[in-house]
Formats: sequence, C-alpha cells, structure tokens
Amino acid sequence: MADNFGKYCPYLNEESATTSKGIVYFKQDWFDAVGKMSHYKPNEGPPNCANWNPVTRYCDSPMSSGERWEDWENCAVACPAGYEYSLWKLPGGELFICLDRGGKIITTGSVEYPGKPAHWLDLLLDINNRPPVNYGVEIPVSFKFGELEE
Repeated sequence: MADNFGKYCPYLNEESATTSKGIVYFKQDWFDAVGKMSHYKPNEGPPNCANWNPVTRYCDSPMSSGERWEDWENCAVACPAGYEYSLWKLPGGELFICLDRGGKIITTGSVEYPGKPAHWLDLLLDINNRPPVNYGVEIPVSFKFGELEE
C-alpha cells in the first residue's frame, strides 16, 4: 500500500474538508459502525467509470458530488445514500470523505457483526494503491456527518 493512502489529503482533516462547492464541517461526535469494504479506480475504466472515453482511455466522469475524482484519490469514498459529505475513519486512522455514490453502495445486515448494519464503503484509490482489505470484508469503522457551507 502506498504511503499516501487516506493520510495525506491536504484539504481534509477531522474537523473540515475544502471542496469545490465550499467547506464541509464535521461538528458531530464519531459514531461506531461496520464498513463492508470495496474500492474503485476510475481510470481503470468500466465498471469503475460511468463516462469512459475509449479514445483517450480516460475517465471523464465527475463523482456524484460534482467533484473531480482526480482531486480526491485516496481521500474519497462512495457511501450509501443519506451519508453525503460524511467523514469515515478506518481502523488505521485513514480518513475518507463521502463524495460519491453507486448503485451497489447500500447498507445491508452485517455477517461479521450480527444485529448491526454494514455500510458498503467503496474507497476511491489511485492506480498504485491496494485496498486495505479484500472485497466485501467487514471492518469496524467510525463516521461523522458533515455539513456543506457554500
């Protein structure tokens, strides 16, 4: 795993994130949750990119928030609806802001933690990074809701 995985995002910290639409503030306390992990790399093409340009071999799609995926590699996550602009912390302290969504990014029942919901978290990684765990593995995570101030 590369050194910058979720740790060196100059516009993201536990209190705020600077986006193209304004500043997102994380004012609430952390909530414990279960993350069902996945990852995507838009520049690898479909299904990781909605608008793949076969001529340039480049992903021309912004994230659902309107942000450019290129600006948020190793710092953004696709998360279930209702968690837009939330901040997610992995067990190693890595931070990811929810700036994207996807059709399969939902909340389900946990297998590893019975009785708890498991939130699919699809980490946006650059081409050089490996995911922290294998696809579909459930891990304990924390999150805070964020508020965008435009």
